[in-house]
Amino acid sequence: MKRIIYGFSVIIAIIGMLSLSGCGDSETGDITSPGGGLSVPVTHIVFFDSNGGSLVNPIRDVEPGSAIAAPADPSIDRTDLNQGRFRGWFTDNGVFSTKYDFSSPVNATITLYADWGYRPGETGPGGGVIVLRDEPIFWRDGFYVMESPSGSTPAWPSYKAYYLELSPDLGSLEWSLTISSYLGSLGNGTGYGRWNTAIILASDSAAPASKACRDYRGGGKDDWYLPTMEEFGYIYPLIGQSGIPNTGEYWCSIGGGEYTIAMHLPDYSGSYYFANTKKSVRAMRAF
Repeated sequence: MKRIIYGFSVIIAIIGMLSLSGCGDSETGDITSPGGGLSVPVTHIVFFDSNGGSLVNPIRDVEPGSAIAAPADPSIDRTDLNQGRFRGWFTDNGVFSTKYDFSSPVNATITLYADWGYRPGETGPGGGVIVLRDEPIFWRDGFYVMESPSGSTPAWPSYKAYYLELSPDLGSLEWSLTISSYLGSLGNGTGYGRWNTAIILASDSAAPASKACRDYRGGGKDDWYLPTMEEFGYIYPLIGQSGIPNTGEYWCSIGGGEYTIAMHLPDYSGSYYFANTKKSVRAMRAF
């Protein structure tokens, strides 16, 4: 009986030693028994956090140094901010500046994070450049687009938007050939460009800069307008990239007569010019 108990104790002790040898960091190499007789290869796991989107299952048993295939794109319930648009998988959650390269080797267990919508510098749905992504912060949740289709006052909030998109250069045009005095009813905030454009065209139906913006149909969109000073200001962080030049003077939808404002690149400043002067024009749209 003592021999049986002793033999059983030896077996238990061996099993315990093997178990303890496998309790190390699984990222350091193979799990090997003290005698070198047992080797369990280490593999990694790639987790996916869809940030509110549909579930994406992790990819397990990834051999060290090997690459993985990208999973099928997740989906998400559309909102004004995410636009139902999947941007890709990123390694830096919340910042989303480092897109994961699925051809790179996996050498550790990692988590990838989905991002949604558009980011400044990307091409928007109208074929232009995204210059503003208005993230919800505290009490602020997007901005309202003010509208007065007939050019009458006052304007009223038409719809809420989270993005501003800038068109390509529409050429060098006059602000107006007939408006000889300052239009005091124009607004300068974010979301007022559409209203301003309507007021300008109500005063001069052929106003070249505003008409070019209103008639522009980039991406099949019909909601382009001449931006305000504040709206134009969002392009400054993108100067010299995304097709935005380093220098130039661009009309905004503020002024009239000899007090019509054109914005300067590269500095965020403006100057008064006569409305019949030719300056560069770019349209914007809010969505």
